[in-house]
Amino acid sequence: MTYGSTVHDPTGSWDADLPLDRDVNERLATTVLGWGRGDGTAPPSADIEQAALQLSGYAELLVRELRATLARLPGEAELSASAPAHEDWHHDR
Repeated sequence: MTYGSTVHDPTGSWDADLPLDRDVNERLATTVLGWGRGDGTAPPSADIEQAALQLSGYAELLVRELRATLARLPGEAELSASAPAHEDWHHDR
C-alpha cells in the first residue's frame, strides 16, 4: 500500500506553503479504520507507523489551519460594535 508523502513537521514550517490534501488523508483514515476487520490480521508494523505519522502530521496541520483562520476573525469587541442589537434583528425578520 502506498501512502504518498508523510507530513512530519516537528519545526512547524511546512503548513505555510503546503496545501492540505484532504482526499488522500481521508482515504488513508478509511483504510486504517478497516484494518483487521473480518480476517483478524494486522498490517505490517511499518505500515502502521507510516499511517500514524501521516495522520498525526495531517491532524497537526489542520489544527494550525483552524487556529490561523480563527485568528483572522474579528474579536468580540469588533463583533459587538458592528452587530445589531438582538431585539432589532428579531423585529427585522
